[in-house]
Amino acid sequence: QSKNSGKFGVARISSGGVTPLIAFEADSIKGLGNYYVVSGNGTYALYDLDGTKKTDDKASPIVDYHGEYLKTYKDGNYYIHKFDGSVSDSNSHTYIELYDNYYVTVDNKDINIYNYDGENLTENLSSGTRELLKVQTDTFYGSGTKAFTVTFSGEYANVLITTSSGGQERVVVPLDNSPVTEEGDDNLES
Repeated sequence: QSKNSGKFGVARISSGGVTPLIAFEADSIKGLGNYYVVSGNGTYALYDLDGTKKTDDKASPIVDYHGEYLKTYKDGNYYIHKFDGSVSDSNSHTYIELYDNYYVTVDNKDINIYNYDGENLTENLSSGTRELLKVQTDTFYGSGTKAFTVTFSGEYANVLITTSSGGQERVVVPLDNSPVTEEGDDNLES
């Protein structure tokens, strides 16, 4: 923090002297994995550890990233953005979890799986399976058992949903987004 301006920045100190990496013009700087979240004038951006700005400015705080995607949070809702500024999903969500090739959202207790092109891969599931893909608790982060976890294996997602009694139910979701009929709706495993 600059004594003169009260603003924040980042400098590298070495035997060769002091090298500024991020100008001392920020309202705050916080570490997030291999990046800094730099905020100033009501905007937020990611900078790498060498001080290179990696994203355009966002109007909402950056709370997570995975690969080239950001998760931001504002007014009780989460949003997803690409580092390059484009948006594959402009909707707000109750919660978002980022994975390698997919992201998972929660809205009105419904769990949806999307690819990063914004295609909802759960929209064509049978109504029986859709009914199973609902969170029963609202613990999305922090300590304790999370409301859901997802693992991906080939062409399927395994969604573990924590029940209100503390157990877990597994729902297997095909990732090809093909229409599914009610017959043979056996995607639930206890």
